[in-house]
Amino acid sequence: MTYKQIEASRERRLWLVQVVLPAIGFGWMAMQNPEINSKVKSAARNIKQKIKDLVQKR
Repeated sequence: MTYKQIEASRERRLWLVQVVLPAIGFGWMAMQNPEINSKVKSAARNIKQKIKDLVQKR
């Protein structure tokens, strides 16, 4: 492996361990709370409806 490949894999590993996994863990913990869960679901429904409205206008 070249030095460039080694550095790229090291950077991917750091992103995974320091950013992606904690974000997934936090999201999972937040979704365990029923209040937050319902707010997220309603926000997702609103966004989905806005996108549908935009598509229909075109």
